[in-house]
Amino acid sequence: MTRGIPDQLADDELTTRQRRQRPALIVNTGPGKGKSTAAFGTALRAWNQGWSLGVFQFVKSPSGGAGSGRRSRPSDASTTTPAWAAR
Repeated sequence: MTRGIPDQLADDELTTRQRRQRPALIVNTGPGKGKSTAAFGTALRAWNQGWSLGVFQFVKSPSGGAGSGRRSRPSDASTTTPAWAAR
């Protein structure tokens, strides 16, 4: 490498600047703790570098079931109250 110029480009033929400007999607999964901490640490580092970022977090419902948030009613709204609205 002479004067910061690499001898050859990677297979994608992008420069370092072009590669750094590509969007990145990082998904943290797995059992146990530490996933949110790792994600927010990575987001903080990205923000410090001046990157635009967004954070989406999936939170389990208090009843222990997967999937939180409210579901929309079906288009043919029935007269019975759905289980999620009875709380």
